[in-house]
Amino acid sequence: MADSHYRWSKEHHRLRRPRIIRFSIDGNWSTEDMGEFCLALDDLYMLLTALETTMTRSPSGARSKFKGDIRRHSRWLRECNPGSPFLQIIKVRYGSPGFQDVAGIGIIVGHLKDFILKIIENVSGRKRRQLIDKQLEIENARKFLQLADDYNLTDEEVAFLIEAVNERQRTIARLVGQKKLLGAKDGGSMSFRKYSSKH
Repeated sequence: MADSHYRWSKEHHRLRRPRIIRFSIDGNWSTEDMGEFCLALDDLYMLLTALETTMTRSPSGARSKFKGDIRRHSRWLRECNPGSPFLQIIKVRYGSPGFQDVAGIGIIVGHLKDFILKIIENVSGRKRRQLIDKQLEIENARKFLQLADDYNLTDEEVAFLIEAVNERQRTIARLVGQKKLLGAKDGGSMSFRKYSSKH
């Protein structure tokens, strides 16, 4: 637990500076595609934020939050923390290819970028193997939720979180498979002042 306290105190506060993920996009995106993609990103980002803030401040009161609807919990978290730097779209350029920039807390954005890069890798590899590897999906979700290990969640709670992550993972994998989402990379940092002005 000492390691987790260090991760979510000194190191975490040092890495709270907002960072940008730049997603490479291509093809024809419908409003449904863009809406589902943005909601999946937001849900995943808010899930990590919830694990950090809720479980750190009130572990006993947080347990019920991870047995219900993730999106409803996200709305609750926003209402309780109106000044917090939640995920937001900074810029979108349509083209062939185009890009979408989103920004949020640096350490959480980093986890999100790595998670999506792994989805892209898994989908590409799946085509070479001619099979749908369910185990890769579960492993990627577990890695994304590695922070949950710090809070001694029950098997039931972890299973619920994995399924919630996998639901969003499948949405993103579909866009990768359709060659609409091509890549993700670090887009650099931005000042808190500039980030806050986007709210």
